[in-house]
Amino acid sequence: MHLLSLSAVMAEFVGTALLVYMSCGASVSASILFPGMTPARIMCEALATGGAYIFLMYSITTISG
Repeated sequence: MHLLSLSAVMAEFVGTALLVYMSCGASVSASILFPGMTPARIMCEALATGGAYIFLMYSITTISG
């Protein structure tokens, strides 16, 4: 396997794992901060998950393409 494609595969794997971890963490932390399904909880989850998406897109796409 080519070295460049191996780093791309590893970047995709790490990015996907971090995305799942951060999305689940956002959901759990929002449920602790805002019990019940309130607009504040939905906004907290949306902003945290969206921030994780943006962070991972900018950091991973330079490696994986």
